[in-house]
Amino acid sequence: MIDIDERVVRFLAAAQAHPQLDGDLPRFRSAMAGHLRNAGPRRPLAEVRDLRIDGGAVRIYRPDRSAGHPVLVYLHGGAFLRGDLETADVACREIAARAPAVVVSVDYRLAPEHPFPAAVEDAVTALEWVAASGAAAHGGDPGSVSIGGDSAGANIAAVVAGGTSVPLRAQLLLGGVFDLVDDLAAVEPDVADVVDVTADNERLSWIARLYAGSADPADPRLSPLRAERLAGPPALVVTSQLDPFAPQARRLATRFQAGGTSVRLVEFPGMPHGFGNLAGLFEAEATQLYELVAGALRDGVPPGERAGWHPQRAEH
Repeated sequence: MIDIDERVVRFLAAAQAHPQLDGDLPRFRSAMAGHLRNAGPRRPLAEVRDLRIDGGAVRIYRPDRSAGHPVLVYLHGGAFLRGDLETADVACREIAARAPAVVVSVDYRLAPEHPFPAAVEDAVTALEWVAASGAAAHGGDPGSVSIGGDSAGANIAAVVAGGTSVPLRAQLLLGGVFDLVDDLAAVEPDVADVVDVTADNERLSWIARLYAGSADPADPRLSPLRAERLAGPPALVVTSQLDPFAPQARRLATRFQAGGTSVRLVEFPGMPHGFGNLAGLFEAEATQLYELVAGALRDGVPPGERAGWHPQRAEH
């Protein structure tokens, strides 16, 4: 039996009382405002600037006016259907300050108005801009660029990291969904007592249909776990015990290891999906996540023997 923190009990109860409004896209999107209210305070930085690049939009976070910082290209979550530059604003500020690093948050196009591959294309555009000129122009080191994201953003980051020609220091994949046609019933029995797996499966099917458009949701460019071989730069894979996608994260780490990619897997006990963007509710755990990402940007993902898998439970 899982010992669930009272904060998580209240959060899950509220979520069940206000369903995710699957099938009603406008209300599904407007519900994001509730998440933003729990994001926590916004840390001041030396510079936070919105820019247009090659037809897209990014937000640059600079911790100070010095140069040579590592750079993180960040993709927000939101089920591919919702979210914008405000969605991960608190997390990006914290990561930028704690590393310190330059963070480039990407306002990628959303489905269903812009189905796959629009979001991936926007991420590639931002990454290539960072590598070519954006990093150096904003205090970053073009030789120390990583890509990352949370939830849907982690999916996009993994897809881009596996196929880009831009040299990457790391891929930082937080609470990601990596198989859009997966049966989520693989969660631990105790977790299934807490998480509504049936509803989550229905939600994933709806999301996959809208994001894929005319593409096949099982295509590895949408579901990277279905690739014959997973590769890319060293990977930090973070999940949480009450995340219905946790089994996918564990499988992803195993696949990275098998393919020769150095990987560190960290699981936060007792935390729900998306807790990193809910610092107003889960301050200690979100802070630990920010420090984990900041450390990977600053020091790199810890290397191992050929492919070092370091499964680890986060300590409260």
